[in-house]
Parts: sequence; C-alpha cells; structure tokens
Amino acid sequence: MRRWHHLILPVALIALCSTDTGCAFRRRAQARAQAEREVVYQTVLRSYSEALQPGVTRKTTEDYLRGRNTAFRHPSLFFYQEQNVREPTAATDVVKIGDESAPYFFCTPMGIYIGLVFVATDKRHSLSADDSDVLQQVMLFRWAQCKDFQVLFDEPTKPKS
Repeated sequence: MRRWHHLILPVALIALCSTDTGCAFRRRAQARAQAEREVVYQTVLRSYSEALQPGVTRKTTEDYLRGRNTAFRHPSLFFYQEQNVREPTAATDVVKIGDESAPYFFCTPMGIYIGLVFVATDKRHSLSADDSDVLQQVMLFRWAQCKDFQVLFDEPTKPKS
C-alpha cells in the first residue's frame, strides 16, 4: 500500500502542474492573439479616420463606403442611449469590422464596429439619415446582445494619433 502513495503523489503533481501550465500558455496565447486583433482594429479605425474627416457629408461618406463595397447600417436607438446622447440629431452609420467571442455564456458573439457619427444640418423630429448630415466623429466600439438586452462594452475609442 505504501508503494501506491509513492506513485500516486508524483503522478497527481505532474497532472496538476501540466494543467496549470497548459492554462497559463493558453491564456498567454489568447492575450497575444487579442493584442494582434486590437492592432488590426486600430489600423482600420485609423484608415477610416484619415479617409473620412469630420465635416464631410453623409452622401460623401456613404459613397465612399459603397465605392469599396462596404456594408453599413444604422443601429437602434439603444446605441444612442448607451452613448449618453440625449437628443441624437442624425442616424449613425456603423461598419462591422470583426467578431470576438461572447463576453458571457448568455450573449451572442461580440461585434467590433466602426461608428460614423453624424449631426443633422436641419431641425428634424425623427432620428433619420439625410445626405446633408455632417460627419462629426469616427470611433471604434464593441457591441453584443445578451439575452433580452444589448450591451456596449467599454468606451468607444477614437483613433490614436
């Protein structure tokens, strides 16, 4: 019986250490992959920010996107509530540039987006898109849907200089 103790203890220690080490290697690899993706996201943000300067019209912006076969859409009012925009004046264009794994088990995968924020040049009563709207800001944000609600993760980022 004493021999089993000599065999079981080293095997258990090796199994515990290899699992712990395996987890550490996996976490480092995931962190490295995330950092590489973040560099790509920042590069894409910078390219949009350089091509679409604040002050250009929605027509110019959307022509630029269509000319590059880039899909874009207008998000729901939730987006504006999360940005603490009390009275948005014009619809924002969003371009999906990536996906990340779901932040929680009950969420959909997290989308990575470029947001093209516009301001209206006229008074209107509804949140709509008009060709004369003026681009105010280009930003990067993460957005996921978790069960019955949507979540905007971290603060939207402006391009780094």
